[in-house]
Amino acid sequence: MKGCRFSPDSAYIYTLSTMNRKPSYINKYEVLEGFPVIDTVKVHLDAGTGMKLSSNGSQLLVQTNGGAYSVVDTAKMEVLAKEKRHNLPVTSAAFLED
Repeated sequence: MKGCRFSPDSAYIYTLSTMNRKPSYINKYEVLEGFPVIDTVKVHLDAGTGMKLSSNGSQLLVQTNGGAYSVVDTAKMEVLAKEKRHNLPVTSAAFLED
């Protein structure tokens, strides 16, 4: 696992699951006894290097070791956008403040 973030209301946990040279997945868990998995979405074919949650919790930014990033809608658990600018690892990314 490369990352773990709580939603702003602490109702959900998002994790970035990845292995070297394997696809990356975002898992959404509900904060209840047993932490049931609500949804999983495949975000990249490359291994993830990290993730950031927007300040309002509506979007999740996932970075990869192959130079790409994705933005995920946390309510629908759908990839909204993907971009690849180079072939080097993306080690830091952020959302602009409102």
